[in-house]
Amino acid sequence: MKKILFIVIVSISLLMLFACSVDNSKSLLEYGYLRLDGSMVNREAYIDGQIVGIDPEYDANTIPLRVGTHHLEIRSKNRILLEDNIIIEPDKVTRVTVP
Repeated sequence: MKKILFIVIVSISLLMLFACSVDNSKSLLEYGYLRLDGSMVNREAYIDGQIVGIDPEYDANTIPLRVGTHHLEIRSKNRILLEDNIIIEPDKVTRVTVP
């Protein structure tokens, strides 16, 4: 029991330390959204070379991204179905139709 309490206290302390070190001067407007419209069944989305967690059963996946240009790939069975550079604008939704 003491070990669990110690782990909880250390975890909370670390969370508080990291929360205090976050730069709160940055606006939430430095983020925008990518919305993938269409079925993602048997498909994967990659942004800047990293796979993105999406719900294949949902036909409108929205992904928060930092403002700027990002490289998007939609793949199916190691084939690239769509490849494009997308521009994410502050507090806006960029829509892409999944092929």
